Amino acid sequence: MNSNRYFQEISRRLMQFNISAEGIKENGAFYFSFDGAPLCHVAPDGANYHYSEHLDTEEKKGLCSLVTEISEETRIYVQAVENASPLKAADLRDGYKLLSEHENIVLAGTDLGEHGYQFVTWRYTYDREGVTLGHYYHNDYSGAKEDFAVRSGLINKHKLFDNEELKEVYRALDQSQKYIPYLTFDQEQKILELKKKIEHVSPKAVEAYKTEQETQMEKPIFHIQIVVGDLEEDLLRVKKDTDGAVLMHELKLPATASELQEAYNFQTKNETFYQIVKCIRYLDLVGDMSVIDLDCLNEAAKIIDQMDELQISELQLSMRGNPPEDEVQLKELCDNIHGPLRFIQNHLNM
Repeated sequence: MNSNRYFQEISRRLMQFNISAEGIKENGAFYFSFDGAPLCHVAPDGANYHYSEHLDTEEKKGLCSLVTEISEETRIYVQAVENASPLKAADLRDGYKLLSEHENIVLAGTDLGEHGYQFVTWRYTYDREGVTLGHYYHNDYSGAKEDFAVRSGLINKHKLFDNEELKEVYRALDQSQKYIPYLTFDQEQKILELKKKIEHVSPKAVEAYKTEQETQMEKPIFHIQIVVGDLEEDLLRVKKDTDGAVLMHELKLPATASELQEAYNFQTKNETFYQIVKCIRYLDLVGDMSVIDLDCLNEAAKIIDQMDELQISELQLSMRGNPPEDEVQLKELCDNIHGPLRFIQNHLNM
C-alpha cells in the first residue's frame, strides 16, 4: 500500500476534527497534533501509538480513539482500491476499480486524490458489457458496502434499519430511559448499551435526533392570532383591510412586556376580535381553551418554557385527564407541577 496516499487520506478525514497532520518522521510513522500539542502517531500498518502524557484530557483521549478508528477504516478502502483490478465496462471512464461483484451487482471505487474516494454500486447490463443504475457514495465506503450487500441480495433489506428508523428507535430508547418509572439497574444498562450501539453505527441518526430536539426547544410555546371580526352562529366573520388582507395581529409566547403591549393596543383599536391559540412547541397543551388574559397565559408560557421533559410529560398527562378551561387554570396547573421544584432550587441557591 502507498503509505503517502494512505496518510494523505487520513489527514483529509481528520481535518474536520481540527486534528493537524505533522508529517512522516524518521520511523515511518505519521504524526498528528491537536491545539499545537502532540496527540498520537499512526504506523503504515494502521497501528496507533501515543504517549500517556500527551493524552492529559478526556477530549484528547477521545480524539486519539477517533484517529485509531479512522486510520483503520481508511487503511481498508485505500488498500482495497489500490489492489483491485480495473472495472471493464463500455462507456465507463477510466479509474474505477472492481472491488466486488455478486448477482450482476458490482461495487467499484476510484481515487479522487485530494477529494477522497468515490464508491459506486452498479448493475451489469443484460450482456454484461456495461453497467447501469449507479448509486454513488462520495467518501462513504461503509454506505456503498451496505448498498452492495442489499442490492446483490447478500443481506435481506428488511433486516436493516435506515437512518430515519434508527433515529426513531433512539428516540424511543432515550425517552424510555428518562420517563419509564421503576426501571431496574439491568434494564437501564441494556437501554444504555443499545443507545451506544446506535451512536456507533449511525451517528447521523443520533445527530438528527439531537438537532430535532434543539430545534423544537427554539420554538415558542404558544402562537396567538388576534383576528378582528365577529362570531355569528359559531362562525367567525373576519374583517379585512382595503387590500383584502385579514385584519390580524400575531403574538408568540413567552413574550416581552412591549410585545404584549402591542397586542393590547391592537385589541383596543379594534372593538371586536377573536383570539386563536395554537400550541407550537408541545402540540397537545391546549384544546379549545378560551383566552382572555394574555398576561396570565404569558406567565404560564414562561413556566412551561422552564420545565424539563419529565415535567412536560406530567403536564401533558394531567391535561389529557382534566383539560383547563382557561389560562388561569392552565397557570395553576403549571405552578403545581413546576412550583415545588422551583421552591427547592431557590432554597438550595440561598
